Amino acid sequence: MTTCPSCKRDQIQSSAFCAYCGAVLDRPDTASTPSPAPAPPDSPAAGAPTAVRASRPQPQTVVHDVGDVGAYIVRRLAALTVDLALVGALIAVALRAWLTRTTADGALTPGGFVELATLVVAAFFAYRWFFEGFVGSTIGKLVFGLAVGRNGGGSAGLGRAFVRNLVLPIDLAIVGFLIAAITPQRRRLGDLLAGTVVANARIGVLAPLAGIVVLGAAAYGVNAYAGGISAAQHLARDATQYGPALIRGTSPAPSLAPTPMPTLAPTPSSEPTPSPAPSASAAPSPSPSAPPSPV
Repeated sequence: MTTCPSCKRDQIQSSAFCAYCGAVLDRPDTASTPSPAPAPPDSPAAGAPTAVRASRPQPQTVVHDVGDVGAYIVRRLAALTVDLALVGALIAVALRAWLTRTTADGALTPGGFVELATLVVAAFFAYRWFFEGFVGSTIGKLVFGLAVGRNGGGSAGLGRAFVRNLVLPIDLAIVGFLIAAITPQRRRLGDLLAGTVVANARIGVLAPLAGIVVLGAAAYGVNAYAGGISAAQHLARDATQYGPALIRGTSPAPSLAPTPMPTLAPTPSSEPTPSPAPSASAAPSPSPSAPPSPV
């Protein structure tokens, strides 16, 4: 309440002049009144509804289940072995049968073996890329209950799967497994660059069953339509014959079959052939001019 400085009476109404003597009243010093500090931009405004403040997305940490660490590493190595040895061999046998479909003897030339090796590498990369991008796993990973996903949750997608398998040759040179052994989520170099992680499959025990069924179907198809064991034997022979030269970077030598020697006919001799001597046991025949012996 304001007091008049002249008559010292309290003023009931808010006015610039005294209601009793008309003297000018002192106005309040508004310059010394501190102004409220502006609210920081990140803090919610005063009086904002609680629902609006609670609707902000909060960062979540995705924990990937890998089970026992030792068993997990063994399963990853075994899954890679199945993909490289079994699935890779099935791809190679099928492609060899396709390349030699027009040949009569089913043989493979040195140039054909180089073409086969190139196609096998490309087909194996495409197999892992599309399986991890669309299915989220490969046949080897399914057999051992593993799957590939995004590090923050969700499927890996074709882009991350492409980067992950593009770095696979570097990871195969022991580097990837050393990195996976020391990282918290056991991620190799390809996983770190692609933002992916390998964890237990969400379908649980159905993953190994699905992997075994798919692997068996692929083996049956190769055996039925690509020659099976016979084609695998031919492939092993070609790899033994042309593989070392291809690894050394030299041209493989062609396979040379032994040339049969021509058979020479006996030539007639110019010397006269002696007549056979008469046998001693043979009796001489009587001469017609000899006289008959007396009786």
